[in-house]
Amino acid sequence: MMKKSVLTGILSISLACLLSGTGMSEDAGSPVYTAGTYTATAQGNNGDVIVEVTFTDTEIASVEVTEHGETPGIGDLAVEKLPGAIVESQSLAVDTVSGATNTSNAILSCVADCVEQAGGSADALMEASSAQKEKEQIELEADVVVVGSGLSGTSAAMSAMQQGASVIMLEKLATTGGSAWNSEGLFLTIESDDTIDAAIADWKLRQETSLAESLYPDYDRLTDALLDTDELIDWFEDMGADYSLGLYQEMDSLPLMQANVEGSEQAKGCAKVIELMMNKLEEAGMQLYTQTSATELITDENQAVTGVYASSDEADYTIHANAVILACGGFGANEQWVEELLPNIAANDYMYMGVSGNTGDGMTMATAVGAAVYEDNYIIPCPMGFPAELYGIDAKFMKFQEGVGLEDPYICKYYLMVNKDGERFMNEGVSYPDANVVMIGTAQAPYYTLLNNLPQEWNDVLEEGLGTGYVFKGDTIEELAEAAGFDVDTFVETVDAYKKAVADQNDPEFGKDAEYLSEFAEEGPYYLLQYVPTFTGTLGGVKTDEQTNQVLREDGSLIEGLYAVGEMSNRSYYNQGYFTGSALSFASISGKRAGAAAAGVE
Repeated sequence: MMKKSVLTGILSISLACLLSGTGMSEDAGSPVYTAGTYTATAQGNNGDVIVEVTFTDTEIASVEVTEHGETPGIGDLAVEKLPGAIVESQSLAVDTVSGATNTSNAILSCVADCVEQAGGSADALMEASSAQKEKEQIELEADVVVVGSGLSGTSAAMSAMQQGASVIMLEKLATTGGSAWNSEGLFLTIESDDTIDAAIADWKLRQETSLAESLYPDYDRLTDALLDTDELIDWFEDMGADYSLGLYQEMDSLPLMQANVEGSEQAKGCAKVIELMMNKLEEAGMQLYTQTSATELITDENQAVTGVYASSDEADYTIHANAVILACGGFGANEQWVEELLPNIAANDYMYMGVSGNTGDGMTMATAVGAAVYEDNYIIPCPMGFPAELYGIDAKFMKFQEGVGLEDPYICKYYLMVNKDGERFMNEGVSYPDANVVMIGTAQAPYYTLLNNLPQEWNDVLEEGLGTGYVFKGDTIEELAEAAGFDVDTFVETVDAYKKAVADQNDPEFGKDAEYLSEFAEEGPYYLLQYVPTFTGTLGGVKTDEQTNQVLREDGSLIEGLYAVGEMSNRSYYNQGYFTGSALSFASISGKRAGAAAAGVE
């Protein structure tokens, strides 16, 4: 069974129910509730959301989210907006916040629970409203329309406006920033022509870890982009960003610079850069429309793109422009596209950790006007994670890992990993991009880490996962094999071979570094915890020309007026060997180039 994204379900109330109704009492003024304050808990995106609701006899007096761990700038928008909307409408028929659906549903579920506790009817509050609001029809015009407000989109808008173009930006989520909210702001950079040969040599070495043949990387295009990275950092610094040697600078061989911007304490490094640009863009007159989805490109009789149709809850838009820049991300949040375009990923349990808005909208619009798509696709990986059903355990486990004091924070690197047959299949100590390559390419899922010799508080967390089918326990290795359904002799042989490697501090079979061969406990309990390939974005999209990121047709001709940047067109730089920080650099460079070209500057 495949798990496509974090916490896709909600506790007990369907979204269809939650988005309908007013719930007014039949007898105005008669008691509806037992007055008082009630509390409920529901699963949000990052853990429990706790809501406190106060009632009078006849109405909901207040709704307060008293505890949550939702993502700053995304989930906390639902925390900010929904309680007031519920009180104002005296209804559960309020719009969820785009991009924060899990958080929204958790709040609504809690309020429904409290309504029932107070003697009211949640069903009444979810009855459909008879009034249907008619959308306003709005026509707009700008030199350039940018679809998407992530790093590539804001870079494109900034570049276009610096050339004097007027810009309209569309963002289908409630907040700007896209995938940047998950990013520490590490930018790969090459300082000069003197280092480019070494960089390309390192890049080729990393691609050798790929387990699939590909037409990519395009090394001419890669070289050209890498040579622009130093100028890119200067561009951001001219706007007020500060860069220093990045965290994890030794993870990969190429230099990483980490973005830092004063203020916005809740945001990570990349989100701060986007906020910096967004402030400047709005000061310069850019028009921003959030919770507004682009739906279709407008073309003329020559098949040139001349604008875009868009829609929000309140209005439908027809936007005319000289150029449209698609910066709407990849397709990782679209289960059907993952199955079609990433079959090796779909064959595994997996975890998509990227932004929920990355559902391939840009590719859908672009291919509808003849855009060529890349022949193969892959992922932008992140450290391996757990199945979605274990996300509550995952959050607790990660907190323990942060304080464990190990040189590398990824605990699975220090232990034995086995495949579906209970056999070791990889060097667990490799980098997370390489680990994902092996897990995806060998197609031997499910994969488990054998954890032992852990502090009791860690064991207590693992106990929560027993019975889910993703965590197994045994007081002996034999009992553990039986619990997991492995052939006992095979698993015992695997464990004995690994124990010998640990004792010898030498791993001749897989070549694991001694620093990751941690002590193996001679006594239980032993646990198997499932790990899955995990990614934040996709490598693919539509084909574009090298210098301007203008979109290409299958025959290689340019689609006039259409550009694609960031995850919309990033396949040409990699096979499967990802370099930390490269996605941010290439997204910014593609946006910067496309913005200038769309504004009429070659």
